Amino acid sequence: MNAGDPTRRRAPGDESRNTALIPAPSASRFIGVLLLAIVLIVDVASVDAAVGRWTSAGPRRDPIRAIAINPRMSSTVYAVSETVGRLGRSAFLRTVNAGENWSTATEGLADPFVQALAIDPNADETLYVGTGDGVFKTVSGGMMWRPANTGLQGTLVLSLSLDAQTPQTLLAGTNGDGVFRTVDGGDSWEASSHGLTSSVIHALAIAPSQSSTVYAASQGDGVFKSIDGGRNWTPSTIGMGNADVRALAAGTASTVYAGLENGDVHKTVDGGDLWANASIGLPGTPIRSLFIDIGNPNVIYAGTFGSGVYRSIDVGENWSQLGRDLSIPLVNALAQSADGLYAATEGGGVFRFNRNGSDWQTLRLGFDTIAFGITVDPSVPTTAYVGTAFGGAFKTLDGGRSWIAINRGLTDPWVLSFAVDPSDSEVVYCGTEIEGIFKSTDGGLVWSQLPASPSRGVRALAVTGPPINLIYAATQAGTVNSDEGGLYTSDDGGSSWELSLEFNARALVIDPTARDTVYVGTRTRPYKRTAASTEWHPIDLGLSSNLAVTALTLDASSTSTLYAGVAKGGEHIAFKSEDGGNNWIGLTGLPDTSINGLAVDQTNPMTVYAGFEGGVREPSFLFRSVNGGETWRPFDSGIEGVQVLAMSSTPGSSKIYAATDDGVFTFQETCLDDLDCVGDEEVCSDGNCVSLVPTATPSETMTAVPSTTPSPTIASVATATSTMTATLVATQTQTPSASNTPPSGGPTHTRTANSTATLTATAVQTPTRTSEPDVTATAESTATAPVPSSTVTPLSTPELAGDCDDNMRVTISELIKGVNIALDRAMDPDCLRAFDRDSDGEISISELIRAVRAALSTNERRPALMIS
Repeated sequence: MNAGDPTRRRAPGDESRNTALIPAPSASRFIGVLLLAIVLIVDVASVDAAVGRWTSAGPRRDPIRAIAINPRMSSTVYAVSETVGRLGRSAFLRTVNAGENWSTATEGLADPFVQALAIDPNADETLYVGTGDGVFKTVSGGMMWRPANTGLQGTLVLSLSLDAQTPQTLLAGTNGDGVFRTVDGGDSWEASSHGLTSSVIHALAIAPSQSSTVYAASQGDGVFKSIDGGRNWTPSTIGMGNADVRALAAGTASTVYAGLENGDVHKTVDGGDLWANASIGLPGTPIRSLFIDIGNPNVIYAGTFGSGVYRSIDVGENWSQLGRDLSIPLVNALAQSADGLYAATEGGGVFRFNRNGSDWQTLRLGFDTIAFGITVDPSVPTTAYVGTAFGGAFKTLDGGRSWIAINRGLTDPWVLSFAVDPSDSEVVYCGTEIEGIFKSTDGGLVWSQLPASPSRGVRALAVTGPPINLIYAATQAGTVNSDEGGLYTSDDGGSSWELSLEFNARALVIDPTARDTVYVGTRTRPYKRTAASTEWHPIDLGLSSNLAVTALTLDASSTSTLYAGVAKGGEHIAFKSEDGGNNWIGLTGLPDTSINGLAVDQTNPMTVYAGFEGGVREPSFLFRSVNGGETWRPFDSGIEGVQVLAMSSTPGSSKIYAATDDGVFTFQETCLDDLDCVGDEEVCSDGNCVSLVPTATPSETMTAVPSTTPSPTIASVATATSTMTATLVATQTQTPSASNTPPSGGPTHTRTANSTATLTATAVQTPTRTSEPDVTATAESTATAPVPSSTVTPLSTPELAGDCDDNMRVTISELIKGVNIALDRAMDPDCLRAFDRDSDGEISISELIRAVRAALSTNERRPALMIS
């Protein structure tokens, strides 16, 4: 079955959501640290799950199935998107400015499998869509939908055609139930398939000037014709045969064009009595859409599924490719307005080709897509590749901040895997679902198919580089010489392939320090091959051979340490080996659902991530361990409810990529360079993003009641082995405003304050005593208006917690460094003195809590006061 076939069901959809990590550079740092302190104080047990948040990184585009243009206002364009994210919601899209901005409307449009769109030319706010549950109708331009499927409920509608002369009459082509007809605007439908020998109808065309003449494109039985408005049908196949027809365009009742799945276009000029092949210049990829130019009937457009759009200016005699830079060449539908031609693509959104233009313009819609096989360039850590369902291949050059489609020459939209040659980053391989392996020698700009490669289900690829120069391909079905999957190798750059293991395989990892050591996960067990032997040696996990390895990863800093995800019967287990696979231990605390991805932080190998496939029993699909797999906790802030399909780490960085059914997400503990920070307003300094925006002198407006003296007490849950006391002196300069309006309950004073604070600290330790201290703070204020004051006893510290340079000011990077030290047990001599209260060489959680509290104490009563 073709990957673009609309009869092929997809994963449920989703709607866009806000994934912003940092609200504003100047205020966000204080907010983030304050929230971190709150989490540490309230829930110490979950501290490692609160360190950071996953960020959506794209690529974010859904399959656009159909497109239509308002006949009376050409800048208004409608499209329907079959969303492929989590929630299964279809999207009706509308633009009123020729595609510059789009809005969505789904109210009442319940089925996600939207395939067809028709617009009433006489009432342009009335539209119909064909879905997996019949037809839905709107009379408000898409703002509200209602079912119009009486007689069609539960039927998958693939095509719609509206009678322009009698708009209440529509025909619907279905997937398996033939043709249906309505004469009352969709209130009721009746079967209208008499004479049809095929029940799958991909396209319908009503003759524009003679609506009683209708043509139907069938799957496998050619074209059918009706001369009574679709009630009765007769075959129209002479010269065409029983072709698989996917597109139709009728210029008149006699002149009709038919687009075939084999890439041909056929034409009739005698009403279907005889068809002639009209395919000179076409690329041979499936034709999914045909459109006759609205101003010149001699000009015909053909949307291909794999080669973009072609145009004929001589009524189909000759064809040539239209324009450049249609980065997603998988075209589902075409529409034309006075401004230009629109192309709805599979996974690439909508493109527009302006009249008299030479290039396609991308009209970005901003939707999610299913992502597979994320791979980071081992030589250029900011470059990564990801494959998608229906959208082809994408590449980032800036660590996931932006993505570009790279599909030139790539004829399969289901891209599952990548491998980058470690000796030449320009040489890249990608594995697909149906068309096998493709190769690029220019970093993915242009791909060429490797005809002798494994042909289906290439789930993993790996390249050794010199001096071995081997390519490995793990496949699951349909290989070169067999219908079964296996592991294939090539020693000539992919020109020829040899079967190495006769088992379905889906996971590969190469030792980066000894590239002739390779591990592969198969449907029976893991295998290993080293330079010492050309044979593959089975690895014993301590289970029977009736298991399947679903994920493998290796610790790049200690390549004898491996992690494996295994499925055995109905169980799913994670394993770890510290001796190159000779011995394994089972890891507990993970969900019992398929482990699809494993990744090790390459700056801190004790931190390991595991991603999982869907399971209603588990609310979280991503877990993290900070102790080498001994214990695990959910780690899915920002990625909640999203199924993880693959994971990848970044050389020399803590950045982790997660390929999910909702696009790509990234997480990073520390920054590697400025690209890891927010735009141009932050830079990377000592592993932390530091704002370049100057800290403004804060001002605040306060309402004060002089008769009240608040005495706040902050209760601590922490247990410490020392009693800490400190003195906090805060000074505040205030400029009162002219407003002083006394309410009924007493005078109210409005003031504007400029604030500064100085912290000093002394300490007395009592190591043998355990305490749960109450923490209070003293603030002294002077102002021309009456201001309340409070007297509190704050914590004491040997020196200001986090102040690693003795300047008595806590910088954000120092505080974050302290947090990382406590979580990772990584001793920093410069900061050890400030955090290690009992000089035992380790930093306890309670010590960290005190440090955070001390750093934030000046802000308990003055939210506008910023830590410098």
